[in-house]
Amino acid sequence: MKETGAISDDTAGQIDELRRLFLHRLGIRLTEENASGCVTHMCFALERIARGEGIEPVAEAVRDEILSDPRYDAACFITDHIFSNIAAMTEAEREYLIVHVIVLLNKICEDYDSLVLS
Repeated sequence: MKETGAISDDTAGQIDELRRLFLHRLGIRLTEENASGCVTHMCFALERIARGEGIEPVAEAVRDEILSDPRYDAACFITDHIFSNIAAMTEAEREYLIVHVIVLLNKICEDYDSLVLS
């Protein structure tokens, strides 16, 4: 995205930090296959924050769904770790990132199950 001008050098640096954080602190390698939605959201979230723009809150139905996901607590832990190490975000941005982290965690678990159980 940096090459196309969609994100700034600062955002690209923060995304590199995000990748390092996932790999070194959480043992998760972010790839195109498992994390494209999460990384894309972070890119645009960081750009919105830099411009001082907000985002609409997560829909109530989505909020209810993520609250019932078994990986919700882990996703909150990871998201809060991201905030404390990379960027300060609004609660709305936090909720969207939690959604993307849940998707990421579910994808990793599916890939693991597929590899181990097949």
